[in-house]
Amino acid sequence: MNNGTFTCQMITDAAFVLSEEHLRLVLCLLGEHYLNEKLFSRADISSVVSLDSRDKMHYIKSIVRGHLTPGWLHLYDVESNQVVDSLEPNSKLRFTKTWTHEFFHPPLPQMLVNCAPILDDTVTTTNGIVHVIDRVLTPVNRNLWQLIENDPRFSIMKSLAGNETQVLLSNSEKLSTLLAFTDDAVNKLPEAERDKAEIKDVEPEVAKALLSNQIATGKLFIPEDDFEADVETLNHDKFRVTYDWQGLDQDPQIACMDIRQKNIETCDGIIHFVPKPLPVYKGTLMDQLRKNENFSEFVRLAEAAGVDKRLEDPSTQSTLLLFTNDDTDDDFLAFHLGS
Repeated sequence: MNNGTFTCQMITDAAFVLSEEHLRLVLCLLGEHYLNEKLFSRADISSVVSLDSRDKMHYIKSIVRGHLTPGWLHLYDVESNQVVDSLEPNSKLRFTKTWTHEFFHPPLPQMLVNCAPILDDTVTTTNGIVHVIDRVLTPVNRNLWQLIENDPRFSIMKSLAGNETQVLLSNSEKLSTLLAFTDDAVNKLPEAERDKAEIKDVEPEVAKALLSNQIATGKLFIPEDDFEADVETLNHDKFRVTYDWQGLDQDPQIACMDIRQKNIETCDGIIHFVPKPLPVYKGTLMDQLRKNENFSEFVRLAEAAGVDKRLEDPSTQSTLLLFTNDDTDDDFLAFHLGS
């Protein structure tokens, strides 16, 4: 590395204070089964860089080499979705273009490298070019299935995957978006929510439906060109990505849940972390109402008014302001129904 020219994706100081979760993910995507527990005992990566143990420093070397490419790489010469080799064999770089959204400003083009925004582009030095970024890059030549398979934190998701799902998540020709949840996230759920999710000890067909609900076709960057986007999963359930505005900052949500970590890129898709499995829709509104005896009065009125046909139509979306049997008043209902 002492000779020749290089293009460096230079990480800012702020990026070196990272969550342990992100660093584990980077190393798992590099192909390591699991990093030494003592390697990243704290969230501050600078404490790791100062280590002089050779068996630990090769992890750091792999990460740093993954940020360097040989030769001069000007952004104006890079096409969107172009993949280039880095000095690390297990780490390629993909350049993509998106659009930024700011108050009182028109959308502006933004170049990304492995989903990380390039803050200052094409800073030229005597022996190469510097692109300034704000995070450690994840390699894009590891596929989605390798992530689940190699990282013990995803043992629940791995247990749900059958052969068909494994083939899909290993296919670099078919791009997917994975809404990933960790074992730890599931274990922290209240017991009632864990039981409701029905993700343990399930039949193969149920497992397939559950995991299919965490996978969408195509690559969904957040934010996209629009501030709201509908995501259709392989299970044909639709979820909306929205934004919860806190001052001038926006926090992305899906199915009203905060997305904990977004836009992690692999060769065949994008990963977003969610705090729990997405709900699996079972039947129509009327199907659910008829199963619950507490709503029998509402069902009776809906059928009498012919509204049940609309609530049985899966292509029609509705919002119910629902009352239970205990909330009804016979005299009030009789007056309004004219009986």
